[in-house]
Amino acid sequence: MFLEATAEALISAESRLTGPQKISERFGSATQRVRNSIADFKTKYDAAKRKSSSQQSALQELSRLEKFLEGLTKAIAEKGAVVGTLGDPRAGLIKMWADWTRFHKRRSDLVQAQCAKLHQLSGGDFRARAQPCGDPAAAKAALEQAFAKKNIKKADEKIAALTTAVVNADDPLAKWMDLITEMEALTRHKDAKTLCDTPTLETAGLSRENRESLRDMISREMLLDLRLTILLDLPVFEFRTGPERYITFNQASSGQQATALLKILLNQEGPPLLIDQPEEDLDNEVIQDIARQIWSTKSKRQLIFVSHNANFVVNGDAELVVWFDYVIPDDPSQGHIRDTGAIDIPGIRECIKGVMEGGAEAFELRRQKYSF
Repeated sequence: MFLEATAEALISAESRLTGPQKISERFGSATQRVRNSIADFKTKYDAAKRKSSSQQSALQELSRLEKFLEGLTKAIAEKGAVVGTLGDPRAGLIKMWADWTRFHKRRSDLVQAQCAKLHQLSGGDFRARAQPCGDPAAAKAALEQAFAKKNIKKADEKIAALTTAVVNADDPLAKWMDLITEMEALTRHKDAKTLCDTPTLETAGLSRENRESLRDMISREMLLDLRLTILLDLPVFEFRTGPERYITFNQASSGQQATALLKILLNQEGPPLLIDQPEEDLDNEVIQDIARQIWSTKSKRQLIFVSHNANFVVNGDAELVVWFDYVIPDDPSQGHIRDTGAIDIPGIRECIKGVMEGGAEAFELRRQKYSF
């Protein structure tokens, strides 16, 4: 209305100055320019309005994201505080592996010490030694489990090669850890086009394809099982046949084995020791040696011999003899204690001479030795 009133006023003024025709033309032109300006304004206004609405939505979304980020920051701070109370997990893990390795080696040292003690107790007749972590059974079983369903050709041969490499190494435990470290390194390069260095695996004959199969299938649980595998020491027992000459204990005769074991047992302190008919595996010369050794052992532990040989009883100076007999002669179904006592009791002496092997001879040897 304002524009129209203004236009009429202008027409009226111009008509008085220039005439009606000129005024009409000029008014039409001005009116069109005004209308064009109004249309342009509306276009720009609508665009600004739409832009403002879009910006308002963006501002609302930005506000929402800022609140979400604030919540995440708070949660991270809380989790960080909890992690802080746990210390450094990786450092703790490294320390635990170091402790585990140290205890593993400590166990091997204790086994070696016991082997040396057995050698000493036998008087040198028996030698024992242990190859640290040299028993291949545990390593082989662990690798078989790890390689199961990994699509590796001739897996048995490669497992055997890896096991041999471990147990024959100067430090089998360190070699075992190196092998696990190589397998663990493979898992950290799953997306890499090239494989990391794995000399132990390659030396055992695992091709690139084999190692790729392992890399794709190895799990952290499997690596943990491998690390926790206890590699047992491999004991080796030997019998001395002469100065610095030894044979494996299995190659020794039953008498040689029994002699070595009896010497070890009789040279130890401990609880009562029960030995059942040792003469079955011993010759007379060895029996005399064992009988003499009984004298020194008696002061360290109680000895109970079940025997038919008088040398153990007489020359071993038994303090109590228990004589067993059948209730009915030649009927082994029932037995009873016939007599008990020391060897200076007449009834016990007669029993030893009449029933036990070497009875009278044993008394004679004891008489000659002690002059009675």
